[in-house]
Amino acid sequence: MNDSYKITFLSLIFCCLVGAEVYGQISTAYGVSSVDGINLDYPRRYGVHFAYERPRSEVNTFYLRLKTTFPIRQATMGQVELIDFNNPIPGMPSTMQVDVQNRSSYWSLDGGTRIYFYNTYDAGFALYGGLTMKGIYSKFRQRFGEFDETIYRPSNQFPEEIGIFYGIGGNIGFKHQLISGTGNIMCDFGVDLVQSLTQNSIIGNEIAVLGFVINLAYRFDHF
Repeated sequence: MNDSYKITFLSLIFCCLVGAEVYGQISTAYGVSSVDGINLDYPRRYGVHFAYERPRSEVNTFYLRLKTTFPIRQATMGQVELIDFNNPIPGMPSTMQVDVQNRSSYWSLDGGTRIYFYNTYDAGFALYGGLTMKGIYSKFRQRFGEFDETIYRPSNQFPEEIGIFYGIGGNIGFKHQLISGTGNIMCDFGVDLVQSLTQNSIIGNEIAVLGFVINLAYRFDHF
């Protein structure tokens, strides 16, 4: 994707998210989430989120959701080698295995329109669904365990990477009002098609091109 296309696409996302007129009451939600994907040999991510929702009408709302997942740490083994193979040190191996820890973090901001079915935004039980746009920030870093850095160096060390991604998708869910006028339990399932805005090896390894998200939250209605 060239730079001009990226700028145009992100500008359209921004206009879609903030350009629509909203009015009336607002709601805030707090909950937990999971993030997974197809063909991804990586642990499922779990985290927390905060959401803002405001109705355009009784059955049409605008929402934003900020999400972070708990960092994933994976312990593995890596290889270090002599810095100078031409001058080996007696009694010291040319290569050896050391402990390695990989760490990955994840933040996302998604938003869009929700359409409520069967009932309204702030009454009883209702189903809802809609299209979403998402921005993702992820960071990967690798740390080697202790070794003599004056003699050895990592044979294959992955550089620290930062990835910025965008996603387009949709979700469907339900909400149920527990006590009239106070709030609702909400649960939704989403599918996202994710593409990278920066060159990195995170996409396809730590973040799937086709991802799945589950969100469970309690929404507080503020009049």
